[in-house]
Amino acid sequence: MAAVAVLGERVVGAVGGYTPNGADAVTLVAMWAHPQVRGLGVGDALISEVLAWARENRWSRVDLRVADGNAAARRLFVRNGFVPTGHREPLESDPSIGTEILSHTV
Repeated sequence: MAAVAVLGERVVGAVGGYTPNGADAVTLVAMWAHPQVRGLGVGDALISEVLAWARENRWSRVDLRVADGNAAARRLFVRNGFVPTGHREPLESDPSIGTEILSHTV
């Protein structure tokens, strides 16, 4: 699934969610909000869309990864009910950057 946030005629945010083969949870990916709208609830609305989609399709959990150093994104996800799982993975595009896995029970 994909969702976008539109302000006037401009796309100001986007998010995706998918279920990897064999996975027991939805994975939230590609979360983005234009810098001019950060802090205005766009991220919260996009996360709500992914959680609603997961609920409607009877998935029990939504997982995501947040890169080390991205404190603003981590705060957004925690504020929306995501909790750290204790699992970490390197970022595929740059293995020197670690990611923390967060999860939300739907």
